[in-house]
Amino acid sequence: MRVAEATNSQTPIRSRDIRSNDKVQVQLENALRPIGYFYERKNDQHIGEATDKRIDAVKLGQVILAYVLREPDRAKTASNKIFGEYYEWVFNEHVLSAENVLAIWRIYKTVEDDRQRMIKQMSGGLRKRYDEAWIIEGVFHILYMLSLKTEASGGDIFDAQQALSHYEDVKNEIDKFVDSQRGTAAYRIFRSAYTKGLLAKVAAGQQLNFEFPRS
Repeated sequence: MRVAEATNSQTPIRSRDIRSNDKVQVQLENALRPIGYFYERKNDQHIGEATDKRIDAVKLGQVILAYVLREPDRAKTASNKIFGEYYEWVFNEHVLSAENVLAIWRIYKTVEDDRQRMIKQMSGGLRKRYDEAWIIEGVFHILYMLSLKTEASGGDIFDAQQALSHYEDVKNEIDKFVDSQRGTAAYRIFRSAYTKGLLAKVAAGQQLNFEFPRS
């Protein structure tokens, strides 16, 4: 892989493109197509299809990192590693059945749709402060909390209905958490590995008596 990248320094090749013909990637595309979804091994591979039926490979990798592997900060800050050093970890063919992919994608889309609505409200001047709209930065941490909550309740994280039954509770808990960290920008909160540990305590019902580190 490194050789391929190094010998093409004149025309950089993205890791995603190099991996696009990997067995797992092709299997995913072939498994999803018969049920009406278009998996994009390459960027905009199915640009002519309906947006809500397209599943981007990088975005799916981020969702897997946040929701299945419970690494929301890496999902947010290290997406460039998904098709590099994280590849075998993220794209585990024993986990990635078409059914499981569609379940976690449905969960992600529910959160992303909320995020898009908030962006529209912000652009329309309906929100006064950016940090009041923490969901814009916190999508992957919502997914993380949903995974924790679903498992803790004895549910199946690959059952979208079960996971989404915790959605309002999770949003309320993160909202209270962000509010308790006034003075720290949501952008910074959701890029820090420290936040994952704090939210795990929140999900477990523990009281937080310390603040997000300022330094």
